Amino acid sequence: KASNTSASTTSLTVTITSATANNLLIAVHHCGNVIANVTGPSGWTRVTGATLDQGGDESIAIWYKVAAGGETSANWQTPAAVRHMAGVFEYSGLETASVADASAALGSGAGTTVTSQSTGTTGTTVQADELAIAGRDAVAGGTTSTTWSNSFVAEQDIGAGRLNTASKILAATGTVETTASWTTAREALAAVATFKATTVLTIATNALSAPATVNNPTVTPGSVTVSTNALTASVTLYNPSVAYGIATNALDASATL
Repeated sequence: KASNTSASTTSLTVTITSATANNLLIAVHHCGNVIANVTGPSGWTRVTGATLDQGGDESIAIWYKVAAGGETSANWQTPAAVRHMAGVFEYSGLETASVADASAALGSGAGTTVTSQSTGTTGTTVQADELAIAGRDAVAGGTTSTTWSNSFVAEQDIGAGRLNTASKILAATGTVETTASWTTAREALAAVATFKATTVLTIATNALSAPATVNNPTVTPGSVTVSTNALTASVTLYNPSVAYGIATNALDASATL
């Protein structure tokens, strides 16, 4: 992970270690302008549901990109010089297509100061295994000891308590929410987005005594693994829509794709 901040600039660049192809790059970005005036990094997508403007001069947004490989920076721009802050993460083991899932964003309201701010609650996630990333901007900064609810783990404190980020590995489907809490009351904005892990469907065929057939599997995208230990009959996969790996330990019959 990496971050950068500037009190007044038209262009903020976060330098990252050369990205690995097909890993997922995720960023939480804040600036002192509305999101309509923000140009994000080339090839990146902004999570619409994890975007919030407040008061005409504050915004927070979560962005992502499936790495082509070799990326070393991410850049945000605005027409006028304003405050910019961003934290960038790189994760493996996530989908490379249709990866973004649930999202939410919520603010205290312009001029209202608080010592805790919820991200808002997402819709229900579509699968159990997902990654959640959250961010909170505290206007004017100076917050200390920021904590996160619902088992989110603090990741970054950017700009002396101005922008904080957190993450959580999800293990069940459901809605997602976290609340950041701190000491000094500030106007605040927060957002959260979830990203789907690679789905693996396993068909156990140990001691299989009759043909096993998978017709038009609906796991998309991801991989299907057919374990064929002590397999004594054929396994046929019709019209696969994803990539399949077949383990052939003690394979005693045919496996057809």
